[in-house]
Amino acid sequence: MATKERRKTPPGAPKYHRLTDEKRIIIEALRKEGCSKKHIAERVGCHPTTVWRELKRNVSKKGYRHKKAQGKANHRVAVKAAKRRRFTAEIWALAKDRLAKGWTFEQIHGRCKRDGIAMVCAETLYKEYYRRQKLVMAGKSDEVLPPLPRRQKKRRTRDRNAKKYRNAGRGKITGRVDIDERPKTVENRARVGNWEGDLINGLKGTGNLVTLAERMTRFVFFAYAATKEADAVASAVIGLLASLPKGFLKSLTFDNGKEFAKFEQIKQALGIEVYFAKPYHSWERGTNENRNGVVRKVLPKGRSFDDITEEEMRRIDYMLNDRPLRCLNWRTPREAFAGLILRHMSDAV
Repeated sequence: MATKERRKTPPGAPKYHRLTDEKRIIIEALRKEGCSKKHIAERVGCHPTTVWRELKRNVSKKGYRHKKAQGKANHRVAVKAAKRRRFTAEIWALAKDRLAKGWTFEQIHGRCKRDGIAMVCAETLYKEYYRRQKLVMAGKSDEVLPPLPRRQKKRRTRDRNAKKYRNAGRGKITGRVDIDERPKTVENRARVGNWEGDLINGLKGTGNLVTLAERMTRFVFFAYAATKEADAVASAVIGLLASLPKGFLKSLTFDNGKEFAKFEQIKQALGIEVYFAKPYHSWERGTNENRNGVVRKVLPKGRSFDDITEEEMRRIDYMLNDRPLRCLNWRTPREAFAGLILRHMSDAV
């Protein structure tokens, strides 16, 4: 098979060539004379590709101007130098502080980039963390390192226990509307006001947390419910959402727990459509399931909910709503949700 012949650099041209202001003056003059890129490259003493790239990157509205071109080139050099900045003690202190608050290194880097704060990439932060961890383990450092966010457990298939789960005895909610009947627009997260609901159980009847996750912004409301009785859960759901504008109450999707049997009560009180995911299809409420995993980092399974403290509730709220997310362009769910509320209020004036 024939290979493509590589373009040769003109005689005398260096392998790597950074254009100077003097060379850019020559390029501008020859460009005005209508010379070809190949001819300009020969006069300047560089590869034709260098000239082609120069003209592509540094042309202004008035054409190629050497002063404008030099300014753009200087800016690019400065940006690259900033990206290669040294790993300073200040950068590590900031990263360590946010890691202690439950942020991941990806969140730290993404949010700092959004806010214009000096920060190295996530991979560099991980390397630094493991380097310091080895020193601690070897007894060469007494630095206290915050733990990295824990990975979620791998989910096993339930096919081999399908019969067991089918006969779990949860019962069927009368009058439920299946998720298949939910508008397709809910799937693309383009509109605010579509919620997913669930119940997180404490140890042996010690109480529960009702969680409601908004699909577009990932913002989560949650509240304590002393029992799993449907009336108590319905009251908690209504209390969490009742103060929202009508445009923020389009749909609500639950799982098939009997605790949501009073969904008609919720529909009437809020004027919202209620749907139910298929049994044992937790991925149909992916947002809610993901957010519940965050709650479990503060309140792990097997924990009694009788003694949940105010500090723990504030911690849950922070972990859910005040950490930046990549899917929100490194805004926090609270920022995204509050921004839509403010826009709604200004439009209503």
